[in-house]
Amino acid sequence: MIQPNHLGAPRLSNLVGHRPEAPLFWRSRAEDMSAVLDRLDEIEQAVPQLAGRMDRTEVAVAGHSLGGFTASLLLGARITDPDTGEEVRLQESRITQGVLLAAPGGGGDTFDGFRAHQAPILRTLDLTTMATPALVVAGGKDDSQHWTTMGPNWHADAYRLAPGPKTLLTVLGGEHLLGAVQGHDSIETTDGSPDRVAAIVELTASYLRTAFTPDDRAWHTAQQALTTGPGAFGRIETKQSAHPSTRRTSSVPHRQHPIGSGFTAASTAADVLAGADLTGTYAVVTGGHAGIGLEVTRALAEAGASVTVGARDPERATAALTEAGLEAVAVDRLDLLDPASISAFADHRLQTGRPLHVLVNCAAAPPPKQLQRDSRGYEVQFATNHLGHFQLTLALRPALRAAGGARVVNVSSGAQRFSDIRWDDPHFQRDEYHQGAAYAQSKVANVLFAVALDHRWAEEGIRGYAVHPGVIVGTALNSAAGRDALLAEGLIDESGRPVIDPERGKKTPRQGAATIVFAATSPLLTGIGGVYLKDNDIAPLDDEVRPVTAHSAPADAASHSIDPESAQRLWELSEDLLRS
Repeated sequence: MIQPNHLGAPRLSNLVGHRPEAPLFWRSRAEDMSAVLDRLDEIEQAVPQLAGRMDRTEVAVAGHSLGGFTASLLLGARITDPDTGEEVRLQESRITQGVLLAAPGGGGDTFDGFRAHQAPILRTLDLTTMATPALVVAGGKDDSQHWTTMGPNWHADAYRLAPGPKTLLTVLGGEHLLGAVQGHDSIETTDGSPDRVAAIVELTASYLRTAFTPDDRAWHTAQQALTTGPGAFGRIETKQSAHPSTRRTSSVPHRQHPIGSGFTAASTAADVLAGADLTGTYAVVTGGHAGIGLEVTRALAEAGASVTVGARDPERATAALTEAGLEAVAVDRLDLLDPASISAFADHRLQTGRPLHVLVNCAAAPPPKQLQRDSRGYEVQFATNHLGHFQLTLALRPALRAAGGARVVNVSSGAQRFSDIRWDDPHFQRDEYHQGAAYAQSKVANVLFAVALDHRWAEEGIRGYAVHPGVIVGTALNSAAGRDALLAEGLIDESGRPVIDPERGKKTPRQGAATIVFAATSPLLTGIGGVYLKDNDIAPLDDEVRPVTAHSAPADAASHSIDPESAQRLWELSEDLLRS
């Protein structure tokens, strides 16, 4: 084992800390490793008893944290120099195996923590090109909130985003140092565990032993001893080929092509409906008494539509609508976490025999910091944002069909780019919970639901749409992030006032409501459905890794969010969950 001393080492910081590439020295760290391989003959001669014992055909790289970032570059990941815009590849072909321990995840959308601006190079990390075989070791409780809101899953990106062969070891209960300490006087870990460290040493060494000598059963033996049974230290996943990821490029035909609506990101709901007469149109808006939902209700009602708002607290909703001058809007109780309440709300609509022209699934649960479940044991964001609306929509199908042309609009978010459905663990029963990951899952579910609905019900005249309204400060959903996070994301200024910049996705409630109303009513969408919209148009498909900064929040469609196979799979999963 050779461990270089990079320029970023503490003992050298007083000598080279003034250099432009400090403090990360990302380029020289990787180049140091190649220099070591170039000089193996000198190293071999300098170390007693080492001569003749180095096999240059079996070279692996291992790194923890920032060292894992360096290792990922040597294994084939690419980055972009933030100063020059140059794409940089530092892959070392002599390295044929890797071990990444608590390494940074992918850049772009998910690199959105409150200190992300301090490491712009990490924002450019693209793991989709890292094809060299590797073992990825991620702590089940390694929640690096300073870098990402994705939670511990971010550190498994090298497994999920990179092509195979890859192996993932999730260390149960492991935090960033995976049970170790940095020094005898270090206080930077709260999960110190000699047994956990010993298990990781055994597993990583056994992985490399078998990787270089396939007949050696060390890896199999270590897995059986340390990752099975009630005392398991971790969990193993393996893939041998390219793995679907949240950034794969779709080869399936799609309709994510902007149509040129004539509206802009700054257009309001009133702009979209200017001159429209919705007399005779009946609409249901869940959560239509607050935030964006209130502005959707206002726009539809002022254009002549008859609107019913579904609200968990009808008295409070009625008061809010009255204050807004919308006394004519009806209110009925709807608790999206209560299947009986959903059924009762739908039954009330069906009993009238009235056709339903527009259903806007707008209500959403503010992301709780701690895991919360409903009475069925389902994670509350998935249960509210998706499953409750799924049940409601299915129950209202007869009324939608009777309209002879109806639209279902699911209010999603640009967060749909951050996650796929957690097919094996949607309710965080196995993995550690993180509010951002749960929110992103619920939002991609909104899009997939719209895709599946349109595929299944278009022949009945029912079309499905998913919408990114923009980021609207002041709603209960976005305010839950807290002042510091909103300030870091450029959503409020130092005095706490919202920053309005529609072209960068920062909108007023009336601007946020515009795309929802566009999806619900625009004749430009006639004959088109199963699409994801933003800024009053169909959003383009964009699978490039793009950074989230205080000045940019990518929100275009992603291939995994409109994938028809995933949409069908989610529909079936949702039906199973409702039956359970």
